[in-house]
Amino acid sequence: MAQAVLWPKKTFFYPIGNTSPISLTQDHPPDIPADILLLGCGDPRNILYTLYSDLRCGASHRRFDVTCCDIEPAILARNILLFTLLVDTKADNIEIWNIFYHFYLDNASIQRLWDQCSTLVRASQSLESWQNSPYSSAIRMCTDHTLQVLHNQWALYLNTKSMSEGERARRKKQFCFEAESIAQREHSISPCWSAGPDVTTEHFKNFWHTGVMMSETHSTSLPHMNPTFLYSLQGDTFNVHYATDPIRAFHPRLVRRTGPPTMESVIRAAKTQFSQWSQAFRDTVAEGAIILRFFNGDALALCDALQELRRSGTTLTSVGTSYWTGTPPSCYNVIDTSNLSDHLGDMNILAGTVPLLRKDQFSALRTQTLLSKSLGRSLPQSFVERFCGDVSTLSLLLGVAPVSYITRYSTRYIPQDSAKSIIPDISPVTEGDLIWKRTDLDFSPSDRRNPRLVVDPQELSRYLFGVYLKITWRMHSGFFYARPSFVAVLKVVKDRVETNWTVTMEQLFDLIALDKKLFTGLNFYQDLCSELHRQGVYSVETLSSAVSIESAKDGIFRHWVDPIPPLVSNFNKVPDDIGTPVLQLELQSRMAHFHNSFSFIQLVFGTLSIEGDLKDPWSGASDLILTLWVPAWILCVSPKTTDVMFSFRSTPSNKYIAKLMRQLGSLLTIFKTKLLDDQHVFFSRRYPSFSDASLTSSSPGLEQVVPISDATSDSQPVLVKASLNPDNVTTLSIRTDVVDTNARQALLKGHGWYFQFDDFCHSVVFPYPIDGAKIKLRIARKSVLPVSNPKVLDSLSFNYVPVPMLEVPWVWSMHYPLLAWLRQHISLIFSERECRLRDLSAAQRDDALLAIKDTFFTLYTDLPQIVIFLRHLRLDLASHTVVIDCFVLPITKRVDWALEVLNRKPMLIIKTHSAEIKAWKQMLPAITERCRTWSHTDNCEYLTRRIPVSLEDFETPLCSCGLGHGVGSYFKDAGLDKKFCNYVTTAAISPLFALSFLESMGRSQIRCAAQDCGKKEGLRLCARCRTVSYCSALCQKSDWKRHKVVCKKE
Repeated sequence: MAQAVLWPKKTFFYPIGNTSPISLTQDHPPDIPADILLLGCGDPRNILYTLYSDLRCGASHRRFDVTCCDIEPAILARNILLFTLLVDTKADNIEIWNIFYHFYLDNASIQRLWDQCSTLVRASQSLESWQNSPYSSAIRMCTDHTLQVLHNQWALYLNTKSMSEGERARRKKQFCFEAESIAQREHSISPCWSAGPDVTTEHFKNFWHTGVMMSETHSTSLPHMNPTFLYSLQGDTFNVHYATDPIRAFHPRLVRRTGPPTMESVIRAAKTQFSQWSQAFRDTVAEGAIILRFFNGDALALCDALQELRRSGTTLTSVGTSYWTGTPPSCYNVIDTSNLSDHLGDMNILAGTVPLLRKDQFSALRTQTLLSKSLGRSLPQSFVERFCGDVSTLSLLLGVAPVSYITRYSTRYIPQDSAKSIIPDISPVTEGDLIWKRTDLDFSPSDRRNPRLVVDPQELSRYLFGVYLKITWRMHSGFFYARPSFVAVLKVVKDRVETNWTVTMEQLFDLIALDKKLFTGLNFYQDLCSELHRQGVYSVETLSSAVSIESAKDGIFRHWVDPIPPLVSNFNKVPDDIGTPVLQLELQSRMAHFHNSFSFIQLVFGTLSIEGDLKDPWSGASDLILTLWVPAWILCVSPKTTDVMFSFRSTPSNKYIAKLMRQLGSLLTIFKTKLLDDQHVFFSRRYPSFSDASLTSSSPGLEQVVPISDATSDSQPVLVKASLNPDNVTTLSIRTDVVDTNARQALLKGHGWYFQFDDFCHSVVFPYPIDGAKIKLRIARKSVLPVSNPKVLDSLSFNYVPVPMLEVPWVWSMHYPLLAWLRQHISLIFSERECRLRDLSAAQRDDALLAIKDTFFTLYTDLPQIVIFLRHLRLDLASHTVVIDCFVLPITKRVDWALEVLNRKPMLIIKTHSAEIKAWKQMLPAITERCRTWSHTDNCEYLTRRIPVSLEDFETPLCSCGLGHGVGSYFKDAGLDKKFCNYVTTAAISPLFALSFLESMGRSQIRCAAQDCGKKEGLRLCARCRTVSYCSALCQKSDWKRHKVVCKKE
């Protein structure tokens, strides 16, 4: 596990999701099985909604294998409680709704809860008893530890049956006190946000006043507190997050009505959705199409274990053998990380998950942030800082890229970002979702070789040093990084890049040693070396061999007989009487003049022989056991004068540091002892096995598991050379060896700039989008080495629409009428730059993406029919937007008769230029594939030719597999020839929204930044930060108290 270790004295419980559900399979064709990894899984809304909204080919579901990981056992216990209740019932049941969403329960609901918990407690006595239960076919436990903590959780719920009246009264009083102190919070908004925020605010207040989702008059007599909200990692106390509101876990669904929505209609819509999702879950389980696996523990620890499993067939964490029962996936085509980026850091998330992402064109990794990290900077600036440098270069080195960053648009609407262009004072609460996909694949049917990236060692070391500085700076600024975060990134890069790794690391260490920017950088040098050696990334000379017994005869290893390994495991026992921020362990000897800090520490309560207090360890009396790897040689330098210190890290961003220094001293030492203190300091050749321990970081118990084979291709990879400068990648080049005899002869004759020689044609695929307009081709005819050197772009130059099947959400297929908010919603697809371009003439624009957006604007506001036959306007709830359900008819020579027929019907002619026509043809395969309910045939043109099939005039870009599917009586009802049915394909067209992390949104609305002013005229920029404007010195002075917090010199 790579993130910094915190002292979690206060954590909130999130029993119900605070965002509307998404479809986890939105990027996948309907006939591809879904192997899904949910890190920080939260409540089951995404699983249920996915099963409900998932597209099908035929009558049966696709196969789902879902691994759910959460560090909060109460979340998993509630989820399994809900799943088993749904399995045990055949129809809707109001008691299930009450149990999962209400703070208070009536007699029937609490009895149903106790009965189900009693069943689960009996079934979870052991793995064997669980496997013999009726739930084991669909619900499986990853580890013995997971089953044990869930058993304990259900037992706690069941024990409330015998709770005394006094205890019930105490808990109810505590809830009432917490509820009264809850602040009013804004709610997430959908496209219809301007029509109903008052209703959701009313529901939020009512829910916290009454504890139920119903009117106040129906909730005053409910006698029982719901025990599933009472117990969490924080202990047996009510700790539900203050923004919890069950209505936020549903889509703000619209219904036909003449007046505004009411609280009753919103609740009724939520119950309808829950009923539909529940039935979809029952149907999928009955069909045997889903397996749910549960793991309780740290997300990055699970990623480490799964990576080790893929490499060696063994894992060095407490992931037990039970996880691997029934041939589980060894990698995943869907990885969803919820908003763990807010808590663990984007770089940690990428390093942990990218190696687990299956190498195919459909696999997708989703990251999400709910907290704005701009801190006074623009969103584009903060976006780059999140990834510690240039996103294009990072994507190239990792082999994955955020799709919307490449394409410059998203089909998912982010209401808060776009709404700021209408309401400038609104505060963004999210930087949105990112969908990451593989870029290191060759998807051409004729050549399945994967590109292998070649980088010069010196160039790579300079770039990696820049990443090191940024990660380390964020570490010392109080963020979630540590030196192991950097090592985790290096590990992924090493596996992906072809270079002289030893030279790269030697030059990187030279740069680190000479660095003058990080004041305490060398204090963590041994921490970095230890983790590099432990992860097998690189070993410095001092860790390349074992430590001799002779050199350690007078120190802590004096009783050791065998050779001392380069790294030894250090245990430190700390009395439990302190609490709060980022933690580290230090080794210091003033006599030997060294001071080394270690951030990769792991914590567990208890002793070295028995368990600690499992119910609430942070409030118990057990000692805290710290474990870490340390270089053995440094422990032999001056053992008698070496101190071991457990301390807080001094971070400028932590406002409590000054207070802690007054209490703990300038070094922020929590606990200090001598290295030779055999009562508190212990050493071992191996990490301990923490049996059923309460871990705050990765779980290092040693387990042997069944190896899982991972098929690899024997084909020779395509070598792609990347040229890097310290900040970004400058060029990419591919060398292709032409071995075909006829092709070699053709090359020797000379064939200009085409990569096609007589009957020989070869395509090259770069591992990142390139600027095709600037590509260069060099052909060495004697050595036959054609090389192309295109310049890498920060984002794709849009003279065309990107290749199909990048980021395309699936349509939620329920028709809704055109509403009054649609024009306002569609107007938000334009960025500020595009708004200015729209004011220019068509000849001046020369921007194909803007042209497409203009056409979208016309489609949605005037609903025209040309070769696009409009059928329905539908809501895509998961993406907070609308979709045109239509048929597309590419005009070819075979269907030229259609133009004569259409000319006799009312239609709108949309004028386009050549670049937009090409862009539309590139997009057509994507918008038809995204709503596909039919299967591709063995003769599919996508397989035998390419995608798109053709971009030429009067030729179709689409395959013929989908022609005529789902047409029904549409053309007959429209009075058109039935021949149309054989030439049209169903499509789903969504708006393409601008991205706030790449460009400013909407038309510029610059106003005076003073809160009570807002004037637009006579504005002048703040001379210091140059990010806000004021109309006068008086306004600037009045606003200084607020603005100085974020004002930084440019």
